[in-house]
Amino acid sequence: MSIKPSAKPQVTSWGAGYEPSDISVGWLACVLAFMALAALTIHLLLGGLVKTLRERPAPQDQNWVSKPAQKPPESRGPRLQVAPGRDLKDFREREALEMKTYGWVDKASNTVRLPLERAIELALSKGFPVRDAASNTTGPSSLQLQQERAK
Repeated sequence: MSIKPSAKPQVTSWGAGYEPSDISVGWLACVLAFMALAALTIHLLLGGLVKTLRERPAPQDQNWVSKPAQKPPESRGPRLQVAPGRDLKDFREREALEMKTYGWVDKASNTVRLPLERAIELALSKGFPVRDAASNTTGPSSLQLQQERAK
């Protein structure tokens, strides 16, 4: 058996078995020139935009300028609060007073309100439940709880 050299290269199913030519230097120069020209154009456009924005006076917010207080436009619906600022101040004063004084929450069921400091003192003197080191067992995992709920 002899091997015959062929004049044509073997072609595989995906195309030629070799690169038929190198990259064109002219095309490469054109692409690089276009990229440089685009970069320069973008640079000049952004520089002009920054210069224009620096020359303009800063915009003034219409709401920032101190003007005499204007009455808000009347709405068609009823005004639910005549003086919202005063209402909020009164509410906060009532809440602060309730946190500092004793009072009835529900007299029929003998439920009272304590000042916050006194409630903290009572809770600390009573103590909170604590786990013992001997009973260091953990409860069911979240997966186990979900499986129990699904049953």
